[in-house]
Amino acid sequence: MRVTIRDVKVICCAPQKINLVTVKVETSEPGLYGVGCATFAHRHLAVVAAVEKYLKPYLIGRDVSDIEDIWQSIKGMSYWRNGPVLNNALSGVDMALWDIKGKMAGMPLYDSLGGKCRTGVPCYTHAEGTTIEDCVQKVGALKERGYRCIRAQVGGYGGKDMPYQPPEGSFEGCYYDPKAYMAKTIQLFERLRETYGWELELCHDVHERLRPSDAVIFAKDMEKFRLFFLEDCLSPEQSGWFKQIRQHCTTPLAMGELFNNPNEWLNLITEREIDYIRIHLSQIGGITPARKLIALCDAFGIRTAWHGPIDLTPIGHAVNIHLDMASPNFGIQEWADTNTLSEDAGAIALHQIFTGIPEMRDGYLYLNGKPGIGVDIDEMDITDADQVNKVIKEAAPDAVIHCAAYTAVDAAEDNEEICRKVNAQGTENIAKVCEELDIKMMYISTDYVFNGQGERPWEPDDKREPLNVYGQTKYEGELAIEEHVKKFFTVRIAWVFGVNGKNFIKTMLNLGKTHDHLTVVNDQTGSPTYTYDLARLLVDMIQTDKYGRYHATNEGICTWYEFACEIFKQAGMNVSVAPVSSDEYPAKAKRPSNSRMDKSKLTANGFTPLPTWQDALSRYLKEIEY
Repeated sequence: MRVTIRDVKVICCAPQKINLVTVKVETSEPGLYGVGCATFAHRHLAVVAAVEKYLKPYLIGRDVSDIEDIWQSIKGMSYWRNGPVLNNALSGVDMALWDIKGKMAGMPLYDSLGGKCRTGVPCYTHAEGTTIEDCVQKVGALKERGYRCIRAQVGGYGGKDMPYQPPEGSFEGCYYDPKAYMAKTIQLFERLRETYGWELELCHDVHERLRPSDAVIFAKDMEKFRLFFLEDCLSPEQSGWFKQIRQHCTTPLAMGELFNNPNEWLNLITEREIDYIRIHLSQIGGITPARKLIALCDAFGIRTAWHGPIDLTPIGHAVNIHLDMASPNFGIQEWADTNTLSEDAGAIALHQIFTGIPEMRDGYLYLNGKPGIGVDIDEMDITDADQVNKVIKEAAPDAVIHCAAYTAVDAAEDNEEICRKVNAQGTENIAKVCEELDIKMMYISTDYVFNGQGERPWEPDDKREPLNVYGQTKYEGELAIEEHVKKFFTVRIAWVFGVNGKNFIKTMLNLGKTHDHLTVVNDQTGSPTYTYDLARLLVDMIQTDKYGRYHATNEGICTWYEFACEIFKQAGMNVSVAPVSSDEYPAKAKRPSNSRMDKSKLTANGFTPLPTWQDALSRYLKEIEY
């Protein structure tokens, strides 16, 4: 039976404040799909674009069995080959195809790769302390939890948190004192060996913070501590210095988390200048190239230690372990301990989003034995009433905060059916389950439910007269909640901006890079809403019984023109802005001229209003490192 690729989707989430990217490949066979990790945390939107705009059109209709041909074709079809963006995008697809292959065969991925070489995978995790004693205590705590190998750091990578006086006029940022870092790290490992003896295996990560000559000295000085390995003591650009390090000491060396292509690791392996290859699997393009790398390393006595940080989806972690299980030259596996289910909010969220996450027990990692990769991302289509019912009841929450929506305002005018299906029907599906379970429901709505006329701030209980399809369907969502849920919060927001997705601030900053002069509408007035500030308020609200309709934007009002002027002022960009009428920018959907909203109900019910929008903008620019 020929099975082909029907669709390719990208799913982004950040349960631990790290941008995770998952690729889902759906097939012509109903219910058969695969998932893969494409996480490139610091440039995740570039990876999303690569998958959606470039890879997806090529993949539709391809046979899912042609993994090698697909991988080679994608790698060779553009000039931007062997870079982290394309490789991560390709990795998501490649892993998903291997996942499908395992599911079709009814066997775990490691069986598809030749079968098990071991029953459990030894791992290490990280102990990072602000002081030596702090780190020593954290190592002890991890040892008590069963870890037999622990990576120890003090003062951050390269000692970035150690006192250092930069010269006058220096830019803000991290400044390093290599000598102080090396001395402090040696003191740390002296204390660790004094405290825990020689049975505990120890690692250390230089994280490419040393000059080549210092790296040679440091590796030699660390020799006496008998490390499991010293990680990334040089940048990839200086990897030729590993020969000198090898000549001067016997400290085991690990390298590779920044590698993208074979030219970066070939000599290190064939000349036997490292002991462990530490590659980030997604960054080299997934399982297909990893199999070849394993074989190459095996021929030269090099062991694998795949990069396994927090900025990797549980799917990627599971793939690492599958490869470990099937590789005769496996060494050790890095494990982000925050992936272990605990009372930590981030860990809880991670396990709510992803199912089948590998388990760590007594220093070993274990897979669940399911066909394929064995890890899935838990999606819920709010327009599917049965699915909504199943997911919410299984989760058994105390409350539901409903943020999902069809928000493409102009597109909604041409896609009224799907917009209504999401915003109204989907909301009603959730509301009915909340009613049945007698739990709280919070609905994020919009100022678009009003007619946008006048100059008076809209009060929460004002008459609702939507201007467009988007506003009408959000209004219908509000009505559904009011009909079905007794314990409801309807929170209306406007002019939203945050780290993820598009927003007005990002648009202005991008335009400002290429334009000295811009025109921005000055006849629409409202208040911006920073998602960070909003999220804190929503958490406070949901823990109370002060139900009803609320407005929640940052304090202060402005026009889009005034907003743009402040953006460029705070960003230090020399861009002139001229005010114009909205007639200059005709749109399919009518926009409100008055988006002012009265937020006094927040204060009246004991909630803290959001900070001013100018303050929010300042913090946001720092958050996006602008």
